[in-house]
Formats: sequence, C-alpha cells, structure tokens
Amino acid sequence: MPSPERTLHAVIIGINAYPQRPLSGCINDAVAVGEYFAKLCRSQPAAQGVIHWRPTYYLAPAGPEEEAGLAGKGIEYRAPTRANIVAAFDHFKAADPAKGDYCLFYYSGHGSFVNAPEVFADYEPSGEMQTIVCLDSREEGNRDLLDKELGYLIAKALDGKVPEDGPKVHFLSIMDCCHSGSNTRGDEPDIVARMESKGAGIDDFDKIEGFTRQGNIFYEAFRPGQEKIIPGTGIRHARYISLAAARDNELAKEKTMTYDTASNAEGLPLKRRVRHGVFTYSLLKTLEQSGANLSYAELMRRVEMEVRSLVDKQIPVLGKTNFTDDNQRFLRNEFVTPQPIFPIRFREQFLGDEWYMQAGSLHGILLGTEESPTLVNVTDGQGNTREVAVTEVRATESLLAPTAFSDTDKDDNLLSASIKQMASPKISVGLGHQLSVSMKEELLLAWASRKKNLRYLDLREEEDASVSFKVRIVRYRDEKEAFILTRSDSEIPLFIRHQNAHSFLQDVDKVGKWECTSQIANPATGIRREDFTVTVETLEDQAFGPDNFAEIVQKPWLAQPLIDPDIIHVRHVNDNQPAIKVKVTNQNHYRGFWIGALYLDSHFGITHEYLDIQEIGPHTQPSVQLGYLDEGKRYGAIPLWMDPLFHEYGITEIKDYLILFISKRPFDLSSYFQESIELNPKRNSGFINKVAEKEDDWFTIKIPIHIQYPLAQVPLNSGAACRISRTFHEGPYNRPIQSAAMVIKGPADFSAQVQATNLASARRLVEQLAASRSSQVNARGLLPSGSLWMGCEGSEGVFSRNLATSPDNHLSILELTRVQGGVSEDQPLRIEPGDPLSAEETIVPFGYDPSSDLYFPLGYTDEQGAVVIQQLPAETDGLIGAAGEQPQTDETGRSVGGSIKLFFQKVVWSKLSGRHDYHTLSWVKRVGPDTLELVPFQGTEEESDTLARQQISGALENSTGEVLLLIHGFTGDSRTMLRFVCQESDIHQRFAMVMAYDYENLDTQIEESAQALRTLLQQVNLSGQRLVIVGSSMGGLVARSLIEDIEGGAALVRRLIQVGTPNGGSELADLRQKLTGWITMGINGLTFVQPYLPLLSFVWRGIDKRL
Repeated sequence: MPSPERTLHAVIIGINAYPQRPLSGCINDAVAVGEYFAKLCRSQPAAQGVIHWRPTYYLAPAGPEEEAGLAGKGIEYRAPTRANIVAAFDHFKAADPAKGDYCLFYYSGHGSFVNAPEVFADYEPSGEMQTIVCLDSREEGNRDLLDKELGYLIAKALDGKVPEDGPKVHFLSIMDCCHSGSNTRGDEPDIVARMESKGAGIDDFDKIEGFTRQGNIFYEAFRPGQEKIIPGTGIRHARYISLAAARDNELAKEKTMTYDTASNAEGLPLKRRVRHGVFTYSLLKTLEQSGANLSYAELMRRVEMEVRSLVDKQIPVLGKTNFTDDNQRFLRNEFVTPQPIFPIRFREQFLGDEWYMQAGSLHGILLGTEESPTLVNVTDGQGNTREVAVTEVRATESLLAPTAFSDTDKDDNLLSASIKQMASPKISVGLGHQLSVSMKEELLLAWASRKKNLRYLDLREEEDASVSFKVRIVRYRDEKEAFILTRSDSEIPLFIRHQNAHSFLQDVDKVGKWECTSQIANPATGIRREDFTVTVETLEDQAFGPDNFAEIVQKPWLAQPLIDPDIIHVRHVNDNQPAIKVKVTNQNHYRGFWIGALYLDSHFGITHEYLDIQEIGPHTQPSVQLGYLDEGKRYGAIPLWMDPLFHEYGITEIKDYLILFISKRPFDLSSYFQESIELNPKRNSGFINKVAEKEDDWFTIKIPIHIQYPLAQVPLNSGAACRISRTFHEGPYNRPIQSAAMVIKGPADFSAQVQATNLASARRLVEQLAASRSSQVNARGLLPSGSLWMGCEGSEGVFSRNLATSPDNHLSILELTRVQGGVSEDQPLRIEPGDPLSAEETIVPFGYDPSSDLYFPLGYTDEQGAVVIQQLPAETDGLIGAAGEQPQTDETGRSVGGSIKLFFQKVVWSKLSGRHDYHTLSWVKRVGPDTLELVPFQGTEEESDTLARQQISGALENSTGEVLLLIHGFTGDSRTMLRFVCQESDIHQRFAMVMAYDYENLDTQIEESAQALRTLLQQVNLSGQRLVIVGSSMGGLVARSLIEDIEGGAALVRRLIQVGTPNGGSELADLRQKLTGWITMGINGLTFVQPYLPLLSFVWRGIDKRL
C-alpha cells in the first residue's frame, strides 16, 4: 500500500538562449512538463494519499517575452550553467525511500558528443561519449556534461534509496535532445535538430565529475595495473528509467505545432503557432490521451507512433538499468489518471474576454468544423448542464463560445466541462515548394471538389511549415510529373506515385485514417491492464497453405510462448512466410469484458476480420484466439506477409500493428475497415472512426509486428553484372517489374557473394552480441556511429527513393563473402543505384579498418551517378545479413564467420545548403539605415519574378555608376560574401548597387552557369560596362567564362576580381588523393575538418567538369 504522503521531486531544465545555435521550443517544453506533473500530483484522489509536487527549474529563456511569460506563471528559476546543473542533483537528497518518493530529471536543449577519454576507450566501443550542452558549456575553459557524469550524479542522488526489497525511490529521466547527426535544417526550415557540434575533449580524467580509480558508488575500483574501465562491470548504474528523444544515430527535433482557432472576419481559419520538442510534445500528448497507467514499454510504443506522425527519422528510446523495468508501470502505477472533467475559467483580455477550459491539443481536444463540431457539456455549481462549442484549441487549453456564458457564471468556481462530441481527427498536409503552378492548381481543384468526402485530411493551401505531411512531385524516368506524399522532414514517398490528383487525395485520406486509428486510446480507463494476458507464438521456415494450415495451427509452435510481448519479430525464411498465434486471456475472475482487434498493415490497410467482437470472462470462455478467415474457414492463427515487391524499393523490413480493444460493453469496429493502398492486393485490412458511443469504459493494447524478408545472397561473377534485388517477370496486377535496388559490376578477375542489408539488421546484431556479454566482436565494424557524418544531412533511401519505411530499413550496407580477386583505381567495383541520383545527391562509400580503428572512404560517386569502389576494407567478424538468427561464436567468444562490409551514406546538397532555387540574380535593397532586403530574380513567368524584375530594372535605370556583382565559390551561396560587403564593411558604399549571383554548382558546367547569368542580366536590362565582379573560387571561373565564352558578356564587365580561383586547373589524381585523406579525417571526428565534410563529399561528383 503506498504511503499516505509522498513527494515528486523534480529538476526541470530548458535552454533556449544558447550563445550559438539558440533553440525556440525548450522553455515551452519545460513549462508543459511541469504543468503536467503538477496536475498529476494535484488530481490524485484522497484514497491514493497526498502527493506533493516539489520542482526546481533551471531555465534560459530567449528574450523578454519568454521571461515575462515565466514570470506570469510564477515560475522562479536559476541559470542552467554546468555548475548549477551539477548542484541541482542535491535537490533529490530529500527523496524518502521509506515513503516511496519519486524523482524526475527533465532536460530539453542541445545534446552533443565528445571523443571518449582513453580511460573509457574499452567501455565505449564507438569511441564517443554523449553529452548535454549547458548554457555555458562552450565558453572558454568550460565543457559539456558527460553522460557518465550524469550517471554518477544519479547514482550519488539515489545512494541508499533503492534497496532490493521494500519501499524505494523511483527515478525517471526524460531527455529531449540528441547526440549525433547534424544541426542542419534540411529542406524544412521549421524543423530544427537539438544537436550542437562536437564538444571539447577531456585530457585530465580527474576533472570528470565522480571519476576515481579508487572506486565509489558508480565506478568499480581499478585493479593493480588496470588502465581502462572494464566493459560491463566497470560501472554500476543506479536503478532508474530513462526516456530519450532519439537513438544515437538520429536527430531529436523541435518544430512548430499549429493550433486552429476561430475564423476571422472574412471567415478564414486563424492559426496559433507554438514551438515544442517533437518528443516532449508526443510524450505529454500520449500521457494525456492514453493515461498514466501504462507500462514504460507500452508508453514508448505509443509515443513512437505519435512522433512518427509528426517527423520521420526519429525513434524514441526506452532505457533501463534493470532488464525487467521496461514492463514496470509509469511511476510504479501509483498515480490515478485524472478524469476527463476539465475546469472552466474566465479572463479579461484586451481583444475580448475569454472563457476557456483547461484542456487542449495535448489532451486530444480537436477543433471541429461546421459539419463536425467539438461540443462539451458545461456543468455549473448547481448541477445544471448546457452544450457549448469549442472555438479555439491551444496546447493546454481550449476557448469556448462566449455567448453560452453570463455574468453570473464569472462567480461560479465550480464550472467544469466534459466532452460530449469530438470532431473527427485529421492529418495536416502541406504543399511542397517544388509543385509547379499547373500541378498545384490540379491538386487544389481536386481538393475543392472532394473535400467533404475526405474525412481524415486537412490540406493546408497556404504556406504552413508545421504540417506533418507534404505533397511533393517526382519525375520518374520518361514519365510526366506525379504526386507523392511524404512526411514533412523526408523525401521518401509513403505510397506509390499518382499522376491523377483525385486518386492521389483518396489515398492520402487513407493514410489519415490509418494514422488516426493508430493513436486511439482511452486515458480515463478504469480497466486494469494486468487483468489480461496476451500470449504469442511465432512460426517461421515452414511451408503452409490452405491445405495444411489448419493442421499446423493445432501443433505448439514455441516451447516457451511470448507473454505480453512489447514487439513481435518474425521473418521470411527460405521464402516461407511467417505466421503468429495470438491468444488473449481475461484473468479477472469476477467479470467479463468484450474484445475486438484491428490489424493495421504497412500498406495503410485496416481490418477487423481477425477477431469477431465477443465476450471473454468467467461466464463465457476465459480466452480467445485471433484467426484468419479464408473462403469462409477460420484458422486459429494469422499468416503474415511482406510483399516481395518491397525489395525493388530497397526495403527488407516493414512494421504492422495489432491493436486489441477491450471494453465493458459490446462495440463495433467494422467502420474502421479500409482496403490497402495498391502494392499488396492480397491483404485486405482496414478500419477507423470513433469507438461506439455506448462504451462506458474501454482501453487498447498495441503490439508492433516487425516482418523481415531478407534479400538472398547473389553471386557476382567475374566481369558480369548482378542485380541486388529479387527479379520478377510478373508483379501485382500482372504488371512487369523491371527495376532493381542496384546493379553491381566488378572487374574481370573479381568474384564474390553479395548480401545487401541495412542498419536495422546491423543494430539487431549488435544488440544480440551485447546481450550475450561473451562476444568479442567489435561493434564499430558492424554499426557505424551516428556521429560519423555529422553535418551531412542525407537521405535514408540510399540506392532508391521509393516508399517510406522505418529509417533503418533501407538498403545501405553490402556484405561480401567468398571474395576472389581485388579492386583498384584502374579496376574498380561499380554500383549503379536503382534510381538515378539527382544533381544534388551523392553517395559516399566507406569502410572500417580494425587495425587503426578508423573509418575511411572506399571510393566516390562519378559524374554519371555510379558509385565507384576503388579499394576494399579488411574482413571483419559478424554477418549482418544473418541478423535475426542468434550469432554464432566459438568458445573464446569470437564470431564464427565474417564478411567485407561496405557502408554507404547519401548526402543531399539542398538539405545542407538549405537552398532549392538556383541560377538566381539578387539585388541588395536597403530599406533602412541598418536593414537590407534581398530581391531575388530567377527569370521565370511567376508573378513574384515579374515584380522582382521590375524592381531591379527600375533601380538600374535610376542609378549611375558601377554595379558590384558577387559570385560565390563551390560551396553554399553568396550570403557570406553579402554579409561582409554590406554589413561588416563599407565596400558597398563605393557602388551604385550591389547584386549577387547564385548558381547550381554540382552538375552544371561552368559555361552553362555563365550563360544563365548573361540571360538574367539581359532580362533586367543591364547595359554598358558597369559590372565589377568579385568571383570567389569557382565563381571566378564563371565570371571569366561570361567574359570569354558568352556573346555580349565582355561588354557588361568593367573589372573582374578573382579570389582563390584555380585558373590553371588541378591535377585530378593528386586532388582525389587529398580528398581521401580529408574525408577520412572528417568522418573520424577531426574537428577542423568535419564542418567541411559535406563539401568534400560533393567535390568527387563531376570533378572533371568543374576543375
């Protein structure tokens, strides 16, 4: 029985105001976290005992507005400096284990990493330690806070407070930051990674907080002669739970969340935008909507689904120091989820008085439409009720129609609201910037005609960076442009392309229905999860069909079935599809419950056919088994299937979901049914909408199902080409399949067996080896560190760009076995991607050298877009392609079997530079004493371009004197040059006008860029020798070509100043040799090289054309 009086001690940190790379959402996150846990403590019923809320805040707001907001909420705080954060752990000393107190450590800000000090070299196989970036971390003489320092501080705070038996302190750590990847924004300016550049290394081990060779509560004492911490046993973590925003090779992102408000005078919807960390927002939303009575594993599964609905390439991580704690309930299951009855308050505002209830989007409140409004029942102090519409939804509150209230209501402190009718949920979809005018018009016309029938889609016609999905275009080979749907931070389509806008929107609506269904939950359920047991058996590597499946189902499949599994993993073996048996048992001996199930497949289909709605309990049967219905016959198991066509898109693993609904009353799930989107005509699965209104209590159990279908090894014979993928003469709907994930061709004397695989398989193998503890396999040779390509924002679809899946499931690794012969610069291995690379993309092949413990480039991408492998790394232990099977080791712990492993990283230039529009002539317009405005002109017929041309032509006509034209070098654009000329010096004062030319510098020959410049100058009516050109590096070559090669170019130029321009050319062999060395230093973390890694990766492509 819990103590009648307990305390939740919290340290809450949020940092926006970094001196460099400031953030915008961390203060909002910290405040929202504090408000949620404060409400959780306040709302506990008397029978549960009193839970006191005792927080301390360490915040760095960005500017007076945020400071005023904190003051208005009465939040007092200290600066989150390194010293203050270390001292903050003293706050946990007051936690009383006898009472069963709780501790919460929450951090929202930048993460980073440093090279692991030598004493940690064996303990950290990646060679890196994760850090959090304090407000003053990057000041002279200061540094980040290491993950091991945090571990020590937690261990110190919990010393003696977590006994094996009896009451103990429960410690929860929540980290919304990331420790790898890139701080580039990609092509979505609204989405920012919470990642700071690499921190300063540590030379003096004694300065590491808590470290001592003599041993303490965290570190095991060193033995005589011991120089390094022993892996596994050298550190003793305290017992606590950690919830992290992303895996170590991913970015934790923050973005703007848009909340709908009431319409303005013109009837147009207004938007209110607030920035949040995607992870924190998703975590709080899940807790509000699903309740606080989940296991940590179930909680993080639901959070992951919510995160993936907002961004791609971010998977939250559950960490625990005791292997059984993932099944532990949130905060020991000692908190009762607040009932969904929300207080109503009144406030006077300058723009109009407001009535609001204390619940918003984080609580699942949706703003309705005229056809489908959100309505609440308002109850006053006398018990009278009235129906009121919600007019605006914010993060934690919703405005109510003011006409429903009177002046007397202002004195009623007991006004409360409960949901009567919720609007249908929708996904927000925006228009990508690449859409042409004609395609945008076609899409909007289709949207206008079908809007009322698309129930789960909210298409934002105006520019809105906070949308979760984007409509983009793709041009595939010789076909015309087609529509694709992607997540907002990804370019990988969610389903196959459509050239018809009507059919495209119909499939987008299916995605919306699937996404909304996947997030169904009841936060206020009183049904106990522990009353139900889910038993799962898996079947692999056995051929079955309608003729023998019934017999196979009757036999036991596993000696030890899975009990309440967090995730189900199955795989196709020898081309045999897997199957699962799922049985749900009601352990409650006193009452029955109704149960049903939805299966959500990876093609956005939903089906309810695997389980008829029925009651299980003491008065009926105690359990029920899910089954597959085929031609009127039901089998007691579910055959699973991954469409082999996925292989053509470089995908070897998909994720489906099984959602179990348990209710006190009968219900109906048939309205959720929907057919899958084309790709898989065999599987029919579909459902959505709200659960029947008559349910008085219900809850859901969600189980992800990972289905693997590894690619088979293929032989690469001497001088012949091989296709990496399965080849089919006939696909779904009798269509021929002619594409491949990649084509490989080796030199005449080279042969090998080739296995294509992915990071997901590598990660599983590393986890299996780590779990065995006896293995001596070097993890760095199996799974490259996520920080290797820091600063190089890329794409997960390395060799093909079709169909989205989990970020790690795209092919990005080749394993070679039975290798005969070798490769060289003259006799390379050549890989042609299944989808041609665009001018903005390059693939860098790299390998691992176990002797030096370094990664190094193996070749480059040539101007035709083929990956050229000029050398092979040494063979290393472990076979990634066999992941999913238990790794084989000998008696010494070494892996039996190895392979030559080739890793691949795709780098996308537009994501690095943030630019998509090239060949742009810009005029620097001064609009104030210290304010400049850039007027860009691209020579198109767009209205904005017509206006820009008129402005630039008018300025040229009204000015006399020389015009300074800046042309940038190989990397980036002219912004740096403009900043120096116009803001950091007085050079601009010597010229009548300042202009800049930005050009496509990856796949366009210099003469073409010069001709494009001449055309733009002609269109703005520049005449006479007025140009003084400053060309940096390659920009000097563009200017020289304008003068020497382009007709009429010389007549425009008075002077040319070249800065660092290679007029004499470069010796390619020498340059490539230097590039290899630079890239090697960059991917292995050499600080002064790493910022230039994106540029170095791109210099390879088409280098012959550019220098």
